[in-house]
Amino acid sequence: MNKERKLIYVILNDEDVEYDLEELPDQYVVYIRQQAGDSRDLSLVNTEIQNLFKDAELDFEEKIKPENRKADIVLAVKRSTVADD
Repeated sequence: MNKERKLIYVILNDEDVEYDLEELPDQYVVYIRQQAGDSRDLSLVNTEIQNLFKDAELDFEEKIKPENRKADIVLAVKRSTVADD
């Protein structure tokens, strides 16, 4: 069985980047890397990103950073399929 893997790469810099979370697939992995010279606190940025996912009612799990250090934050995200009525 061949599953298509959805990856989203985000490189943090001194500019704000916006994504329409509703247009993203139901399941994907987000790799976030902070560029050299970006003075923002990475843990604060991580919290802000996670809050965006929570606001969009997306389930996510923070993964261990890869050993190759190509990402500072790795999140596995899954859109909830059960609606709360």
